[in-house]
Amino acid sequence: MLENAPEGVDVIGTHPMFGPRVASLDGLVFIVTPARGGKWLPWLLEFLKAGGAKVFETTPEEHDEIMSVVQGLTHFTYIAVASTLRELGVDVRQSREFASPIYGLMLDLIARIVGQSPQLYASIQTHNPLSVRVHETFIREAEKLKQAVAEKDEERFKKIMIEAAKHMGDLDSAMGRSDKAILALTEEFKRLKGSVGKEVALRHIYSGAVHVGTVVEVTPDYATLETRGRHVRLKLSNVELLEEKFLQQWHLENLPRKSKSRDFSALFPREAEGGVIASLLERSIPGVVSARVIDVYEAEHLPEGKKSITFRVDVADPSAFEEVTDTIQGLGARLR
Repeated sequence: MLENAPEGVDVIGTHPMFGPRVASLDGLVFIVTPARGGKWLPWLLEFLKAGGAKVFETTPEEHDEIMSVVQGLTHFTYIAVASTLRELGVDVRQSREFASPIYGLMLDLIARIVGQSPQLYASIQTHNPLSVRVHETFIREAEKLKQAVAEKDEERFKKIMIEAAKHMGDLDSAMGRSDKAILALTEEFKRLKGSVGKEVALRHIYSGAVHVGTVVEVTPDYATLETRGRHVRLKLSNVELLEEKFLQQWHLENLPRKSKSRDFSALFPREAEGGVIASLLERSIPGVVSARVIDVYEAEHLPEGKKSITFRVDVADPSAFEEVTDTIQGLGARLR
């Protein structure tokens, strides 16, 4: 236990609420239980917060009580469901073909648990003495539901469900969060399906490697890209579709230098706002990665009421330069 460490030694328990597959600390939860903190506690807290983690301090007793539910109940339930599927001989892959979004999401969450270290999860269950009471309560409540179903007692079933719903609190927010999770599973797939024949950038969520290529085929499980004359098959669960701006930036960094940027000077009315015009060029023209004002010039020899503004425009596609020219002239300016 934390209290058994030698006197004079900092004793700080830290419990990350996530597995080793995450890429950064940003937005993740750490539970800190300082049984006997000293010089290292401020350093630890600062380190975690600097990484963007959400840090909560508590006592070892409170930690064990909460974790008996957060982990003890969750893991116990999911492992029991996985074991039930095995015992019933359910073809999990085939069942996904008939699945609702919630069932598919549940299978992914279960697989995330049972696919990790059995020793770790066994320790979480067996080393927290409060988990036994939670397990017993869960089994007792499951028996109540089982009995209501067996006896075809719909009123009793509904009463159990309604009372549970009341206890859950803000159901609307929970519905919203779960809707987002379900939409996230399908929205990216739809975008990829609509990108067949187009160029995209996919980033591997674990290695960070970025694959740029033309989408050849998209199935529920894989996307195939043609890149540099060869086909690359990527598992959809392991990649994320990057935004168009990233793809433009990638082109900017990989095109020959002369194709990347060009300066445009034009005469505008003196009241014209160069920053606004640059923003218009950047936001409205596909292929433009960035546009910025690099010079503003006013002199007597310029036409009355006019000033010269010079923009530096970076593009991913050199053909965009022609549209930049057309847009500037369409604003009533005269290129110099």
